[in-house]
Amino acid sequence: MRSAKNFELSFEKLSIDKQTKLGDGAIGVVYLAQYNNAQVAVKMALESSSENKLLLEHEILSKINKIWTASNSVTGLMKYYGYSKDENNSMLLVMEYSDAGTLSNWVFGENQIKNLPAYNWELAYPVVKDIAMGLYWLHANGFIHCDLRGENVFLHNEGEK
Repeated sequence: MRSAKNFELSFEKLSIDKQTKLGDGAIGVVYLAQYNNAQVAVKMALESSSENKLLLEHEILSKINKIWTASNSVTGLMKYYGYSKDENNSMLLVMEYSDAGTLSNWVFGENQIKNLPAYNWELAYPVVKDIAMGLYWLHANGFIHCDLRGENVFLHNEGEK
């Protein structure tokens, strides 16, 4: 999608579907979007006071992505494509889209999950392994995930991230 060195994305190439809300948290709401004909997730600040937190998140994700791109040896991490600014100059974070919902959705059988088999322990093992590998890589590179929970573990039909 872009060079690892340049994290600024063109807003004109970004099409946000505000009818398809993927989730929300303390500082932002996440929508489905298209960027360069690929599905992505876009996080927007809930209010202007959250902009600084989004900027900090961008800085951390950029550092992680630069190291991750150089090593390209870890699974279990979502790709961060970069940021954009909307027509109001508000920051938008553009990330990999998770096509199968969250770990919480899967475990509790919520109907957002697409094309995933029912949760069971045999299927859960690879998910737990990928989470552990992702955390190990983060810690080995000086990062700590301070908000690990089922709602923040995103699944893909071909595996978890």
